[in-house]
Amino acid sequence: MYRVLSTRTVVWAGLALGSVGVAVAVWLLWAYGGGSPADTVRLAAIRTAGTIVVGTGGAAALWLAARRQQSMEIALRQKDLDQEHQERVALLTQDDAAERRVTELYTKAVEQLGSDKAPVRLGGMYALERLAQNVPGQRQTIVHVLCAYLRMPLPQSGDDPAESARQEQERQVRSTAQRILAAHLVPGRETFWSDIDLDLTGAALHDLDLSLCHARSALFGKARFTGFAAFCSARLADQAVFSGAVFEDTAEFDGAQFGRDAMFVGTVFGGKAQFTCARLARDARFDHARFLGETSFGGARFASAAVFAGAHFDGTAWFDRLHIAGDARFERTCFGSHVTFELARLYENGLFTEARFAEDVTFRRAEVVGTAMFGDSMFEGYTEFDGARFGREVHFGGFRVHGGVPYGGDHGLVGVERTRYRGLGMAGSGGMSFSSMRKPTAGFALEPSFERTRIRADASGRCVLPKGVTVVEPAPDDDWAELVCEWKPSKDAIKLDSPLAVEVISDDLPNSDSSAIPSTYLRWPPGR
Repeated sequence: MYRVLSTRTVVWAGLALGSVGVAVAVWLLWAYGGGSPADTVRLAAIRTAGTIVVGTGGAAALWLAARRQQSMEIALRQKDLDQEHQERVALLTQDDAAERRVTELYTKAVEQLGSDKAPVRLGGMYALERLAQNVPGQRQTIVHVLCAYLRMPLPQSGDDPAESARQEQERQVRSTAQRILAAHLVPGRETFWSDIDLDLTGAALHDLDLSLCHARSALFGKARFTGFAAFCSARLADQAVFSGAVFEDTAEFDGAQFGRDAMFVGTVFGGKAQFTCARLARDARFDHARFLGETSFGGARFASAAVFAGAHFDGTAWFDRLHIAGDARFERTCFGSHVTFELARLYENGLFTEARFAEDVTFRRAEVVGTAMFGDSMFEGYTEFDGARFGREVHFGGFRVHGGVPYGGDHGLVGVERTRYRGLGMAGSGGMSFSSMRKPTAGFALEPSFERTRIRADASGRCVLPKGVTVVEPAPDDDWAELVCEWKPSKDAIKLDSPLAVEVISDDLPNSDSSAIPSTYLRWPPGR
């Protein structure tokens, strides 16, 4: 710290120096003022010494002036520091006041949500919305509050008209909370809230519309959706959980984008389920889900595995133009109505083991790049593989078919070449086709396997078999006949005089595909 000289000290120092100078001048005049040469020389020396003294005094004056200037600068700097400190204190005081104001508004709005009057609760929600819009740091907290309100149980309606009116008012309050969330999750708007997490686990939601909304994560596990539920073109960057949720009506996910795993394990879709052109960047889990209405995954893109194991599709299901980059798992899946996989592309394995198709299903022009497993599955309607492509092994072992097993031919198979199988058209309501007339033919890279395949003997239709595949005559009390894959006919193979007649079709049938080859097919019962 510098010591500042006072004005009084400087004045007294100047007077003292002046007095000493006057005294010295009087003494010199008295001592050497006689006029002799010696006195003159002495006076000249004294004059020189005086000049030096005066110069020294000037230097001292300059030093004093520098000290004063430095003192003034120190004073100004200290003043600036004091002013900055006061400003910081004022700013902190202002921030504290603003924080206290935010806390007061937040507390009051939350208290309003606990009111038994619907208008008061609505006012609390709008107050929270306004607070979140003005204070970005509070947005996620306020979203948590709104989600917590929606997770609260919905009061049950009774016979009392007043109670029914209160429940309707509560529905309006909840709808307002849903609209507030949806209004601030659409990018491109000035009111957009980014990087928001939604936790609506177990919530009761009515007519929820989050179309075009972007959220970081969304948790809807065990939630119940009444009315429609729309997530069209929504984008969920992180986890999306709908496991155990119940959609009582239409669920629309058309064009939705899932940035990580999409979990729909055990989800129930009571109405239409629309996933048309959806994009799923990680694993998608629909195992044990229940689709009670029509379902569409047409044009959807799965960047990883798609799991539908144990799922039930009661209505018509569309998987046309579906792309799955990982394994497509449909083990033990039940399809209760028509199913189409037309133009679907499965880049890894297609697993349909123990699946059940109650009505017609088509894999027309579908492609399975990896192994295709249909073992122990059941096809009760007409099944079409016309134009399908299989890049690796195809296992039909142990499956069961109603109405015959039309096969696409038995020649030209060499090693792992992609061979086209051609067969004849199907007759009857059941059966399976790999190449009907005027339709593309199925292609196999490796010979497909038909071990333990069983066909229904009382069904209508015909069965075109590959070379080396014969049919074992069923027992008298069994409606199912078993295919046997052997290059030599089995001793138990059906003979010409068997109730299951065997006929040979020539390659010159009228109106037949010119590329059809002689094959053996079965027709039963005799005379049909």
